[in-house]
Amino acid sequence: MKKRTVCLLILISIVLSACVYFSAPNGKKTLPPAPVEEDSMSEMDQAFYAVIGNRTYRPAPDTADFGAFLAASFAKTQNNFAAAAALYAKALEQDPESPDLLANTFLMYVLSGNVPAAVPYAALEVNQNPGNILPRLVLFSDLIARKQFEEARAVLNEQRAYMQSELFEASLFPLMEAWTYVGENNQKKALSALAPLLKVKGLEGYYYLHEGLILDYFGENAKASAAYDRLMQSDDGQSVRSMLVVYDFYRRTNQLQ
Repeated sequence: MKKRTVCLLILISIVLSACVYFSAPNGKKTLPPAPVEEDSMSEMDQAFYAVIGNRTYRPAPDTADFGAFLAASFAKTQNNFAAAAALYAKALEQDPESPDLLANTFLMYVLSGNVPAAVPYAALEVNQNPGNILPRLVLFSDLIARKQFEEARAVLNEQRAYMQSELFEASLFPLMEAWTYVGENNQKKALSALAPLLKVKGLEGYYYLHEGLILDYFGENAKASAAYDRLMQSDDGQSVRSMLVVYDFYRRTNQLQ
């Protein structure tokens, strides 16, 4: 019976090793670490090592977290992210120092759409992997939902310091910062924060879209209408998103002809 179990675990390793390889927490396809010395490993330990591809998380087969980990890994392959999140969280309770379990628990909650449940794991993941943008995006969105706009900008600035991405500095980060100022009812700062988008070739339409949305929010109908006119003349003007936004604005302001 023991040999059958070992054989079964080795067969499962083919599937799970592929999952580990293509779903590393940092989003990169990385090879598993070099094998450890196996002289001191039991036959069952070696089989489990073959399954997960590393020894970061290797519970004893007779413990509850062993079953939770395997069940979570299977649920993940079936795209049952809600179940995978709950099971990874259960395994993490037994091994709170495992970076792999933490990353998987956080990611599964995000993929399942349960962002509030992902927030505490996002805070831990930031400490574990400070360069990863996804945890801070979750923290940012949570702070925005709680109307803590200054704190949200602090999280954004932390991400800026770690990423130092010219593309994000000219696109995503200004957009995020601009809407924090909208939340504080500061139209001038919102438009000022948004300005870098206009300097990036190809993002002019995106700038006009959000310029119009911000002006519309503050009741500046004439200025919003002018921004939407510029949007419709840009390369992004014929997108479904742009047309729906502009149509809704004209309908609400009685400008349809």
